[in-house]
Amino acid sequence: MSYYINFIDPGNAGGSVPIPDTSYRGPNKPIQYGCRYCKATFLSDAERIQHEWEAHPTRNPLLLIDHIEISATRLKVRDISFFENIEFLYADQITINDEVVEETEVKQILTSSNKKFFKIELLNQQVSRSFELEVDIVDPNDIQAIDALFYEMLAGDDIKDELVNKFIDICEKRYPNATSYTDALVKYLQGIKAKDGSAIHITFEEHVTKLNQALDTLKWFKSDLARSIINLIEFNFNRFDTNQGAYQSPSLDFSLSFFNGNELPKVNLDLESSSIPIPVDWVTSLIINSILKEYDKLEYQEIEGLARSSKTTWFTAQDRAKLNFILYRKALAEGLSTEAKILLKKLNHDEVFKDKLVVEN
Repeated sequence: MSYYINFIDPGNAGGSVPIPDTSYRGPNKPIQYGCRYCKATFLSDAERIQHEWEAHPTRNPLLLIDHIEISATRLKVRDISFFENIEFLYADQITINDEVVEETEVKQILTSSNKKFFKIELLNQQVSRSFELEVDIVDPNDIQAIDALFYEMLAGDDIKDELVNKFIDICEKRYPNATSYTDALVKYLQGIKAKDGSAIHITFEEHVTKLNQALDTLKWFKSDLARSIINLIEFNFNRFDTNQGAYQSPSLDFSLSFFNGNELPKVNLDLESSSIPIPVDWVTSLIINSILKEYDKLEYQEIEGLARSSKTTWFTAQDRAKLNFILYRKALAEGLSTEAKILLKKLNHDEVFKDKLVVEN
């Protein structure tokens, strides 16, 4: 038996009931997308996003010391002067040890103790950065006393291990709170001894590590000795643009200036007063105390002879580049075009000196 649907309800299925006209005949208002940070509005979400990106960029909060951005997230503060020029950029909120503080309070909080650990969090909208500060302030009087002891015991060219050990023992007994500073000075001595091949248990290649370790600590101190050693380390690495002011050695200042393409001063330096009173490796001594100090008196062949007569086994690539630059400038001054071209070819492959050659051409 078959079944058929043969009845249609005209009221519902047949569409016989009229539908009223519900269309809106008023003015059309476009959808507006409002900026989340100001009152600006836009016709599309893409325009709003572009506006916020350009007008309200969410920048990373910055910690600056002496107007230099600090990229490291963990810092060891050894010198109270570290806090003299501390500032923050793009930081809507500053938190120290989980407490929100005003920027004007930061210096007072951080200098409240000579030994303390601080966790600093900076917030800019949804972007945050954290820094950990281990504060271990060394008494400036201790630094001054250690410097005097350093000059008294270790200012000679020949650094005896027994003198270094005695220096360490005295500093540990008299200035136990300044071990980080003492250790940095010793790391420097170990570095130059390793470079000279006279260190015990430290290889020539390890001199770079020792010098960098000394640099990492001494850069937070502002004593004359610390700054002079920083300059000497940077001099070893051919970084001549970071002059800290070598207050103890005019000859080092003049040498740094020379390798930046400047002329040596036309003055007669007293050999005793201008010699570096800080121990240096013998190649650095050769360049500063033997060659550059007598640069105007020496001829090209004499400088070349001094370089050739030295133990080139312990020359670093940076040492060779410095000597080539000295010879290049002297060759130009004496009109030795053949020698100058040979040296120019070598220096053109050096990342430091290739940009300084324009000064000489």
